[in-house]
Amino acid sequence: MNMNIKYILPLVSSFIISGCDSDGISKVKSSIDYSIDDSMTIGKAFDTRSDCINGTWSEEEDSRGRTVVTYTCDISETGMKIINSEIIKGPESSLTGSIKNNNMEIDNINKSIEMYKQQASLIEQTRKLMIEHVRKLENAFNEDPKISNNINIEPYLNKMLNIECHQRNEGYSCTTDEECRPYMNGLFSPNVSYDYLEESCQKHILPVYQSYIKNVLPLKSKIKAISFTGMFNYCGRSSEECIKLIDDKFNGFSSYNQKQTQKISFYEDLNTRKNKTLNECKKILNISDVKLKYYWRVTDTGGVDYLSGELTYRINGENKSVAYNNNLVKYAYVNYTEKQIPSDYVNSILNQNYETIKNCSY
Repeated sequence: MNMNIKYILPLVSSFIISGCDSDGISKVKSSIDYSIDDSMTIGKAFDTRSDCINGTWSEEEDSRGRTVVTYTCDISETGMKIINSEIIKGPESSLTGSIKNNNMEIDNINKSIEMYKQQASLIEQTRKLMIEHVRKLENAFNEDPKISNNINIEPYLNKMLNIECHQRNEGYSCTTDEECRPYMNGLFSPNVSYDYLEESCQKHILPVYQSYIKNVLPLKSKIKAISFTGMFNYCGRSSEECIKLIDDKFNGFSSYNQKQTQKISFYEDLNTRKNKTLNECKKILNISDVKLKYYWRVTDTGGVDYLSGELTYRINGENKSVAYNNNLVKYAYVNYTEKQIPSDYVNSILNQNYETIKNCSY
């Protein structure tokens, strides 16, 4: 016999015993579970509970002829909404989060495509001017045979295409004094002195640099659809190589921009699959017909023993149950509001369906 449950004499507890209750049911309902609350009988606690409705009592004999009393109740519609909301919360948060991120990617791609379209003419103008200045530099380089016969044009090309200037209100401010210093640009020839290299550069090359700064850099700064950082660190060993590289780079932008539309289709298809998964998971994880069941045994000496309890429910066409010991009884003694149920009900279902819920989160 469970020593925490005592039977109250009928004279004392008759005010809570229904006339239609059987002897076994009356004994259980008239008992007090001192381990939980000694201020009310089991019958009063269960018949006035707020977390589970439509409670019914029944009894039958076990294989040894002992009376077993069963109490069954239903989780309310509000309680069902709470359970289903908590069960789908994880997958829904994961899937809708992915959809939101994909939509952000789509928005960013659309903005990038639109920006490229708006700046297409500016981009093409910049490409032509860069190539034009490469040819200007080649002509200036060839104006001095002593230089062109002993020095490769490569460092001059790389220097021009990587000139860095700071934008000011009145335009671009560049320090051009160092642009022609040989030791700053890796220029060397045993046949040409440093002084001559610098003098020739100041005369022939520097004007092209200054034209590039004046005419090309302002255009590049207006182009937001392309990042030029590090793009032309190396532009080839000849003007033709450099021009080809410029063309390839700019054609690559156009090709990349076209491929972006394919990314949009990819993310849209992904979102379609995510939404389909979410809808399927809402069906798979829908919980219904949640009931609580409690079992007591009336002993031959008239005592009452609590045997066990269980939570039963239906999910995806399958009936499942969670076995409880004494801890299920205590919830009958707690006053819950209309929008409250014990978290234990939700957690037990979550734990029992962990793998299914996890698989629904992708």
